[in-house]
Amino acid sequence: RYTLLYWISFAHVRLHTLAVRNGATDTRAVPAHDTNLRSNIEPHTGLLSLLAIATFFEGFDTKLAGLVQPLLGREWGASTEELGLVLGLSSLGMVLAFFVIHLADWIGRRPVFLGALAAYTVLTLATAFSPNLVVYTALQFFARMAMVVELSIAYLILSETVASDFRGRANGMLGAFAALGAAVPLALMF
Repeated sequence: RYTLLYWISFAHVRLHTLAVRNGATDTRAVPAHDTNLRSNIEPHTGLLSLLAIATFFEGFDTKLAGLVQPLLGREWGASTEELGLVLGLSSLGMVLAFFVIHLADWIGRRPVFLGALAAYTVLTLATAFSPNLVVYTALQFFARMAMVVELSIAYLILSETVASDFRGRANGMLGAFAALGAAVPLALMF
């Protein structure tokens, strides 16, 4: 059955291609594939900017959390084992994020993305004012959960919004902004 559908769709595309070559002007059945980077970015500039900024700070915070662990250990008198436990427990929030991501199918991509972004921002800021290691771990647990939700939904929104010819480059740009964000804490330390 699938083979028959494949051959029918192949024949349709082939006939359409031949019709266009022979001067037919109605090309609505075949989408135009524009590989021009500028024409693919312009309709989505605002969206790409928001997603890139959010992804930049995700990379920044992920790297920063690892860099401040030794400083937190000194400030709160925590051993290396305790810091490892803190990192492990806070990372469990990332796993739970996969259950929260499904809300995007019911509520919508935009509200879940913006909610995760707001939660991630507030929780990360609150982490800076943690009075002890237990509060720090709890805040980081939920901040990392919100971070993974935000990042996953960002890639999902991007993949659903941009043209298929540009999707790989757009996802690569988001990854580049995350890498750039991860490089900033290292640069600030030196």
